[in-house]
Amino acid sequence: MCGCIEKVNEQLKPDGLYLETISMLNFATGKARETTFCNTQRLQRGKGKKKKVVPTFCPFCGDRLKPAA
Repeated sequence: MCGCIEKVNEQLKPDGLYLETISMLNFATGKARETTFCNTQRLQRGKGKKKKVVPTFCPFCGDRLKPAA
């Protein structure tokens, strides 16, 4: 895994900010990985629920975060 989340968090630290991360566990392999997620926003009020999107590739450098199936 790349170190982009840590690098971005270091840059955000002086402003008292950080990227939210989640730990995901693959029950089949028993391996865990930490990743960030992206929040969605509604274009129109009252249509649909907000969702969180978990990227497969790093949104900063493009490296694969999730092993290929």
